[in-house]
Amino acid sequence: MNKFNSAINYQSNKTLEILEKFKVLNEKFNYKRSGNWSIDINTEGLAIYNYLTENIRDTELLKNLRKFSFLFTGSTFTKNKINFKDYLKLGEIMPHYKINLKQGKKNFYKYKYLYSKTLPPNYNLKIPNILGEDGYKFEDNFYNRDISNGLERLCLLYESGCYNYLAKQKKINILEIGAGYGFVAYLILSGINIDKYIILDLPESMIHSCIYLANALSKKVFILTEINQNSFQEDGIYFVSSNFSNQISNYFPEVNLVLNTLSFHEMGREEVKNYINQITLLFKKNNGQGFILEQNFDNFEEVKGCNAKKIIRQNFVSKKIETYTRQTRGYLEVHALDKKNLDLIDNYKPKIKLLSILSWKLLYLMTFLKMKLFK
Repeated sequence: MNKFNSAINYQSNKTLEILEKFKVLNEKFNYKRSGNWSIDINTEGLAIYNYLTENIRDTELLKNLRKFSFLFTGSTFTKNKINFKDYLKLGEIMPHYKINLKQGKKNFYKYKYLYSKTLPPNYNLKIPNILGEDGYKFEDNFYNRDISNGLERLCLLYESGCYNYLAKQKKINILEIGAGYGFVAYLILSGINIDKYIILDLPESMIHSCIYLANALSKKVFILTEINQNSFQEDGIYFVSSNFSNQISNYFPEVNLVLNTLSFHEMGREEVKNYINQITLLFKKNNGQGFILEQNFDNFEEVKGCNAKKIIRQNFVSKKIETYTRQTRGYLEVHALDKKNLDLIDNYKPKIKLLSILSWKLLYLMTFLKMKLFK
């Protein structure tokens, strides 16, 4: 019996149209890849992408795509090409996703007792039951490590003041560089009325977020195979290949926020420099307004990535954001072209209730004691 969950909200026609677009992207461009996303490292991600674009009517993989989102950990588990059909035929679950599922109940309790305390007020959490999502189920929501990571980022966005700032703006455009499988974008789009949400990513990553968001939300989806002054006329979710990263300042609309989570530090130095230069020019077109919110490591290993934080700080005024929500990977910083804009975000920081603070402090204490006792 197949172990995959079949209860999904899956629209095959929409997804097939998306794959046709990605097939064009695959044939049209030779993509630049660096750091931890180079061709010799990201073998599984490229294998999944090639399979999807070459077998666009094989819907079995599409229906279970969430089982194959392990590539967003930035690491690989095998050097061999994946035989997708064997996995699907036997109902096997990818090794990374097995770990993800085992932590489901633990991550549900993290949500119930911790993340729920520092989510935006009245936020109605609804986790899409699509593409084979799985985990510990409670009240129609699945909980696993991927879901927990996304909720952490939403809490950090709220505690930083950026969420409240965005919610107060009349016109909101967001640029997310590296969107994973799209869950953070889904959480933001579900809570704030965003005009244009632009995802800039490698095609082998973007194909996951595009299929996910197109099936999880009712917003219009645009996949750009070319870019010009008329590319961003309508409101909706835009998917733009990283091949166009050197044209951000020429054609992208004004953005309130640039978001990056755990991908800048995996890129090569020159690639990050290009992004920062382009974002700087884009902000200047908007009278210097706009923020970068990023959660990355200080990475000194040039082979797998670069010290992206250092590059950003050389071009922006920066501030490390302290939060009650535990920052489990890397640490959060907000960057702006001047201190005045940086200080503006502070005015939108929420006041976290004492009970929520105590809940997080208790978690830190328990984690510390566990490390000491089982060292």
